[in-house]
Amino acid sequence: MEAPSADVSRILTFGREKLGRKLLLYGLGIAAFGVLFILVGEDSELAFAGWIVLVIGLGVAGWEFSKTTQPQKPLLVLSPEGLRMRVEGAKEFFIPWSEVRGVDSITISGPRGTTFDNVTVVLVSREFYDRVIHVDSLLRRGPGWNLTFIPVDTMMQVALHHEILPVTAADLLAAVEARWRAFGARPTAEPRPG
Repeated sequence: MEAPSADVSRILTFGREKLGRKLLLYGLGIAAFGVLFILVGEDSELAFAGWIVLVIGLGVAGWEFSKTTQPQKPLLVLSPEGLRMRVEGAKEFFIPWSEVRGVDSITISGPRGTTFDNVTVVLVSREFYDRVIHVDSLLRRGPGWNLTFIPVDTMMQVALHHEILPVTAADLLAAVEARWRAFGARPTAEPRPG
C-alpha cells in the first residue's frame, strides 16, 4: 500500500485476504495432523481421531478456499466520516471520528505468552462501546474478543490488528491517525493568558 495517509478524503478498504490465507494454511495444517494420526494409528482409536481431525481441517480449508471465489465485505473501511469494522461472525459497526477520543499504537498480550506489537487502537467511551459495539453472546464474541476490545478505565480501546489486514502496522497507524486528526480530533484548549 502506498502512502495511505496522503489523501485523507480517500476511502481505504482492507479485506480479509491476509486472514483468509492464514486460516487456509491453518486448516491444511490441521488436515496434515489428521493424516499423520491416521498413518501412525493404523487401526486404533488414534486413526479414528485422525479421520475426525482430517475432516475438520479439510472443512476449515475448504470453507476458506470457497470464500476466495466470492466477493467478501471488507474487515475495515476508513472514510472521512469514520471507520467501519466487521468482526466476522459477530458484528459490523461504525465509529464516527467524532466518537474517537484518541489513536495510539500498543502491544497486546494474548494467551500463552503471545504478544501483538504495534497494534493500532482507537479510543472510544465505554458508553459508546456498550451502545454500538458490545455483543452479549459469549459464543458470538468468540475467544479473541478481549484482544480486540480492551477496557482502559472508563474508555475502550478498539484494536485494528494489522496481522489480519493487508497493510503494515506503520501504514495503518498513519492512515487512521491522519483521518482522525482531519475529521474528528478536538483541538486542544489554548492556555489562558495570565
